Amino acid sequence: MPIASVNPATGETIETFEPYDAHGVEARMDEAAKAASVLRHHTTFDQRAQWMHASAGILEADLDAAAQTLTLEMGKPIVRHAKRSASAFTPCTSMPTTPSSS
Repeated sequence: MPIASVNPATGETIETFEPYDAHGVEARMDEAAKAASVLRHHTTFDQRAQWMHASAGILEADLDAAAQTLTLEMGKPIVRHAKRSASAFTPCTSMPTTPSSS
C-alpha cells in the first residue's frame, strides 16, 4: 500500500511513495549510520559548522519554497509558515564555529 503525502486542509494527495520493506529500511539505516560515523571521524567541527551555515543559507535563499512545502504538508496558512521558517534558521546561523570548551 503506497504512503501518501496529503494536505490536511484540503484532503488533496500531493504525492505517493512506495514503502520500503523491512530489509530496505534496515539497509538504509545501516547506510546512514556508516555515513554519520565517517563524517564524525573524518571531518572537523569547523567543517561541519560551515556545512550547517551553508545549509541555513540555502534554505533562507529559497524561503518561499520551504514555506510552500510546509504549507502543503501541514495545511497551515503560508504567511504563518514564512515567519516561522525564517526564525527556524536563526539557530543555524548563530551557531558557534568552534566547539565550546565546557
